[in-house]
Amino acid sequence: MQAHAKFVGIAGRVPLGGDLESNWNDEDFMLADAYTLTDDLTVEPTNPDSIRNCVAAARESARQVRNTIANSVWSCLNLAYLDLRDIGIDTIWNDRPGAFYRRTESAMYRDEAWDFLRLGRFIERTQLRAALLEAHLAIVPTENPHAESDWRALPASTDQ
Repeated sequence: MQAHAKFVGIAGRVPLGGDLESNWNDEDFMLADAYTLTDDLTVEPTNPDSIRNCVAAARESARQVRNTIANSVWSCLNLAYLDLRDIGIDTIWNDRPGAFYRRTESAMYRDEAWDFLRLGRFIERTQLRAALLEAHLAIVPTENPHAESDWRALPASTDQ
């Protein structure tokens, strides 16, 4: 099982394409696997936890109380929503995904809540890395002759 499939399992998701199983040397699968994961967690309409759906829900909540929030907060949220509303995974994938995620994050309003979100991100990242290590231990026994290279690749897969 590849690192992307482990992330999907940890997130408790099964992408629309079905279960992500493959052999260890299938590079075409690894590319499709990353594409499927990116689509599911970013713009998939049926995933209530996708970035697009979370931003849309936040915008709708802010719209209902727009008269009580700062214009700069509404502007940041509305711009993020408009940026995500009509974008598809093909556009993200073909236009360097890292740049898309940095641009989306840069649209966020920064105040004490931003610091709180960053702290939560670091805590969540630590929890997910622990879960990934646990899943990796279950899949790749340390007696495996390729275990050392698998363990070396694991931290790189969680640095994004």
